[in-house]
Amino acid sequence: MRITRKLFLGPVIFSILFSVYLFADGYIDFIPDMQKIYKYLQMPCEDVYAELGQMPPTETVSYCFMLASIQLSKLENIKTAQDYCEYGLKTASEHDLKKAEILYLMAVIANEKTDLQGCIRTLDKTVSAAKKENDPNMLRKSLSFLGNTAYRYGDFKRSLTVYTELLEIYKEQQNKLMEARTYFDTGEVYYRLAKTSEAKQAATHSIEIFKEIDDEKGLADCLKLLGNV
Repeated sequence: MRITRKLFLGPVIFSILFSVYLFADGYIDFIPDMQKIYKYLQMPCEDVYAELGQMPPTETVSYCFMLASIQLSKLENIKTAQDYCEYGLKTASEHDLKKAEILYLMAVIANEKTDLQGCIRTLDKTVSAAKKENDPNMLRKSLSFLGNTAYRYGDFKRSLTVYTELLEIYKEQQNKLMEARTYFDTGEVYYRLAKTSEAKQAATHSIEIFKEIDDEKGLADCLKLLGNV
């Protein structure tokens, strides 16, 4: 019994700490109360929604995000996590609140369900929301997720478009590590599209930066890609 409780508390504690991080980084506007979270986890969703409906919209969205995150960490509760996300998104839409973080979580849920098409559609909405909300952190995060998911889905042209946008962002921020990694990802996409010249050029750019920042693992991966082209 003690072990079961410990396993149950793990996702809750993680999600509380994660919400503090999101609050500090500007993703959410309110940190949910831990005692209420414990109570809501023991209640049927319909009863939780009844209580959430009495709260200010900002708090409702934050509680939905938190509860969805906890339920998602227990993979058997993915449907409940999705329901909380949808309720939170509906509330955010009705009151013109930030939606990017809820949408991103919904994309994670779609990915867990191996619904790559659904994941891509949701990430498109996340990117749009992040741009509208002027949220550069969420924009980078969602673009990276979108590029990788499009690649896994086999939509290499879409993946290439996303990586090209990411490259411009990382160049502007002078983030050498992520610029090098994105050049590498771009090279892999060109390789899949049988564009040998472009693949070599991207791999070469990546190699130059990895050498500059002394990243041996990144350099090794790039040399392997260059050898395959």
